[in-house]
Amino acid sequence: MSQAFWNCPWLLGLRCPGLCGLGCARVSGLGGARRSGFGRCVRFPIGLVIALLTYLLTSNAVAASLYWSTGVDGKIQRYDLTLGQVEDVISGGIGQARSVALDLEFGRLYWTDSGSGSIRRANLDGTDVEDVTTGLQRPTAIAIDQSNGKVYWSDTLTNQIQRSGLDGENLETVVNDAVGTSSIIIDSPSNQFFWLDSSNQVGTIQRSDLDGGNSQVVRETDGIPTSLAIDFTNDQLYWAIFDDPDSGKAGVFTAPEGVGVPEKLSSDVTAALALALFQDRLFFSVFPGGKILRHDLITGDNEPLVSFAGILPIGLAINPLVEGDATFDLLVNNDDFQVIKNFYRQGDRRSQGDLNFDRTVDLNDLILLKANFGAQGNAAGNQVPEPSTIVLTLLGFVCLFLRPRTK
Repeated sequence: MSQAFWNCPWLLGLRCPGLCGLGCARVSGLGGARRSGFGRCVRFPIGLVIALLTYLLTSNAVAASLYWSTGVDGKIQRYDLTLGQVEDVISGGIGQARSVALDLEFGRLYWTDSGSGSIRRANLDGTDVEDVTTGLQRPTAIAIDQSNGKVYWSDTLTNQIQRSGLDGENLETVVNDAVGTSSIIIDSPSNQFFWLDSSNQVGTIQRSDLDGGNSQVVRETDGIPTSLAIDFTNDQLYWAIFDDPDSGKAGVFTAPEGVGVPEKLSSDVTAALALALFQDRLFFSVFPGGKILRHDLITGDNEPLVSFAGILPIGLAINPLVEGDATFDLLVNNDDFQVIKNFYRQGDRRSQGDLNFDRTVDLNDLILLKANFGAQGNAAGNQVPEPSTIVLTLLGFVCLFLRPRTK
């Protein structure tokens, strides 16, 4: 595509609300000056639609979504942290979904189905459900190694941790003695992964290379752990213990990796099952009561997000990205535009500009980027748009009524 296309002021977020190649008189080489009977550039009606969409879509951009399984009733749900709404992603017919994991590169949701002994996946909106791997015994935990294109899972009947490609190819066993593993965390930059183990009724957090080599115990836990979250920036571990509330062992605990005395995060949380960490917020499901709480790691406050009747949500996973974020930095800005520019008509994944997950980078991705330009994600749930978002939208409306110069 011509260089003039990529210099279009609309794409660069400056002033022109028209679309390249549709008659914009302000950019040379993009169709030239075209005047309608009203004496205006034909960008007028197109720009009006786009400016309206920009305003409406940007104001509703998603800061983050929390996914979970409801277990035996065959549902996977999610909670929009911006709008505060719960919706069914998959409302039934998927067996006993245990843990969920997100592939943010290709826009897919993976889960373990312990009922059918399979690894399954769907689009993030729940469409196109399909099997990835079948013939397993009791798959439980699951995690995505985004950097290497792998999916890891545990089998609590065979006491193994296995992995395959994201499409199920090249299945291999990486750990043969992982007992009761209910959580796996991938640390791609270090080429390692962490998992929970309960051999001989002793709870441990363990670590190994991505191929299963060099296994070691990182820390013992007082009680059998059910879920794990790790703050790799600060080398801090978080784990949940699901036990008899009267035992004093149940709750959510934290400690530095390998050293230090564990600290219980909240005295009013008696039994926790699943964890998910994002920025300075820790999300966890608790019992009794069947709730999902958001714990502020700075203030120590717990905020109830969702309550359930007779259902205990398991396998939490969080999608922290806003619409339009191709660089995984929780911001929608010119860096994301440059990604689309570099991979236009060539990319097929989010990090290459495929923002709507249709396996191609095209004009639709540019429109999605423009609609969310200036948005940024955060764990608190309140959308924080950049001031430029409002300014750009207003400029778009103003430019609709500017007459192009004619010679």
